[in-house]
Amino acid sequence: MKTLFIISSILLLSFTSCKKVVTEVNPDFIGSWEGDGDGGYYSIIIEEDGYAEYYKFNGITEVNVNGKAKIKNDKLKILTKKFTITEFPTADPTAGSPNRYRMVLDDVTYLSWK
Repeated sequence: MKTLFIISSILLLSFTSCKKVVTEVNPDFIGSWEGDGDGGYYSIIIEEDGYAEYYKFNGITEVNVNGKAKIKNDKLKILTKKFTITEFPTADPTAGSPNRYRMVLDDVTYLSWK
């Protein structure tokens, strides 16, 4: 009986600490995002169901990662690629349009039109 309680507690704890699909936590992440920095071009597309595509090209190397976008605290993860969220998606105050959003991941600014 004691073993069952311990196993149940561990399972419950593991389920409550799981990362959540980013679109459930913050739907402002949904969209097609583009950024540039460090001599590279970056693109992130996040669908309504949380499926995401990440693309990076810097002239020499190319990175392409596809999978569910998950979030926990200030970390965004797409399959194996992890980002630190410096700035969550918000309307870009410098754009002059309420339809342009910006977010900052790993010190790269991404812009999106919504």
